[in-house]
Amino acid sequence: MKYTKAGGTVGFRIIQKGHAPEGFADYDFVVKDNGIGMAITKNIVDMMGGTIKVKSELGEGSEFTISLRFKTTQQNSKRGVIKELNGFRALVADDSMDSCASVENDRTSFRMDNVW
Repeated sequence: MKYTKAGGTVGFRIIQKGHAPEGFADYDFVVKDNGIGMAITKNIVDMMGGTIKVKSELGEGSEFTISLRFKTTQQNSKRGVIKELNGFRALVADDSMDSCASVENDRTSFRMDNVW
């Protein structure tokens, strides 16, 4: 979670890169804000074998790019039901209907109720 003062801006995007070896996926997670910014995730990124880059300009804010490689699952793998989530309600809010639909699919497999 990233925080900036009232009136500030925070942007977050995820970029899937296309050069990962078979069975893996490479992603960049980019957080940009116009506040003072701090790379407090460095130790976690190091433990995950990733990298973190920082761009910062006085008065302009900071941009953090975290690059991580994840092992992918096989297409035919099945997700199990998480019984502890059964009956919980989930608030789904996004300006992308694709994202909402994706969360809806996950929510159904976890047997959670949506709040729209």
